[in-house]
Amino acid sequence: MVHDYWMLRDDPAFVQRFLPGIRGVLEWYERHLDGTGMLGPMPWWNFLDWTDAFERGVPPGADDGHSTAITLQYVYALQQTAEMETALGRPEAAGRDRAMAERSIAAVREHAWSEERRLFSDSLESQSFSQQTNALAVLTGAARDRRAVTVQLLKDPQIVQASYYFRFYVDEAMHAAGVADAYLTRLVPWREMIRNGLTTTPETPDPSRSDSHAWSAHPNYHLLATVLGVRPDSPGFRTVAIAPALGALKWVEGRIPHPAGEIRMRLERVGAAGVKGLITLPPNISGNFAWNGHTLALQSGQNVIQQ
Repeated sequence: MVHDYWMLRDDPAFVQRFLPGIRGVLEWYERHLDGTGMLGPMPWWNFLDWTDAFERGVPPGADDGHSTAITLQYVYALQQTAEMETALGRPEAAGRDRAMAERSIAAVREHAWSEERRLFSDSLESQSFSQQTNALAVLTGAARDRRAVTVQLLKDPQIVQASYYFRFYVDEAMHAAGVADAYLTRLVPWREMIRNGLTTTPETPDPSRSDSHAWSAHPNYHLLATVLGVRPDSPGFRTVAIAPALGALKWVEGRIPHPAGEIRMRLERVGAAGVKGLITLPPNISGNFAWNGHTLALQSGQNVIQQ
């Protein structure tokens, strides 16, 4: 959460205040690593996702040790903390966090990778596989071939499927792996919500405990960050990276809030592989536009796109 804020708002002094608290959390997890290099038995409620396959939302190995997903959540936090520490003048702490992350990634690769399934198992002692675990493997780089693992986790119906909540991370894995053009095909449950008359998003499919649950509202994010493709390219959103994933859409148009103003864009397809349009960036904000293997530098003000 702090890393998200750091990327989206230019407020490093505020972020700096949270680094000691983050350090305390990471050190608590570090104390639970065992000789395998993965997290051993973990106390409290190790929730990952609501799915019938996870009792109380807890994945295999989380309570009694060697959960691949919980270990990779720890790795993800180490990696994001190291990015902040590097930028905020704590290079020694950043180096240590990166080394800790790499050790746990090596352990996950050694103990949880299935050459037969081409996926990571949910724990050392379990032969179950899930979208949740493998999405985290993609996001952390534990998956050496991010694209292949992402394609496999999407097409294998026998593995545990992510709920409304954890689909956010599956969708983020698709973006990281370069297969985000399939994102719009994954909105079927949200179209069904609209057909059912919902004006907010439910916690789970019916019967749902809550019909107004923010953790299912992430299409509001991905329509801007993945379909329009607008994301921060440096801390504080000082620069912008735009890499649209239009899927079957012929054109898109949108406005994205930015601390310096508003990013406005309209794009339409040209032929089989081209795109044209306009992108307007706020004052003093620059970035780049990526499409079909080509990159175009963007300046503040209006940019004409013809790719």
